[in-house]
Amino acid sequence: KLSSVHSFAIATLTMIIALFAVYPDLILNSTTLLALTLYGY
Repeated sequence: KLSSVHSFAIATLTMIIALFAVYPDLILNSTTLLALTLYGY
């Protein structure tokens, strides 16, 4: 599980960084979705 969660976290962070680079205004929404997803697990 640790490997899967770790890989998922890295992928999510990469997506957030990419979104922040292209759409800085969406970073808040991405962070909210990430928080909801993490709490879901």
